[in-house]
Amino acid sequence: MSDLKQLFHAPEVLSDADLVSIRRKLRLQHYAPFYCAAFAGFGTYVIDEAVLRRRYSLGRAGPAAVAGFFIGAYGVMNFAKSIPRDIDRDIILAHDKRYLQKAINASGLGDAYVSAGHNEDYMPNKPF
Repeated sequence: MSDLKQLFHAPEVLSDADLVSIRRKLRLQHYAPFYCAAFAGFGTYVIDEAVLRRRYSLGRAGPAAVAGFFIGAYGVMNFAKSIPRDIDRDIILAHDKRYLQKAINASGLGDAYVSAGHNEDYMPNKPF
């Protein structure tokens, strides 16, 4: 069952602790960009008011909040090791190789590609 746990995302195979950690990770991935945007916008407000002693402006806070959102979204994209798992590398590599071979063969670039030209009974009805 542990092999299926790595290849397929079947909730009945996962334990309650795994489901809780996945739920926590998804919630963090959803809200992290918004938290970073709020932190960047509020940070701009604090720097403007307290440090630089100038009036607060949405013209400076807006781009800072957008930049904070993008930084948070980029950080969420790189959450690769936030859920500890025991992974059998051979199974994952075999699955990736099989998927890649299927994709290459479907596109016609693999060595298992068969076309009408490979058929010995194929007679093109082109005049040239």
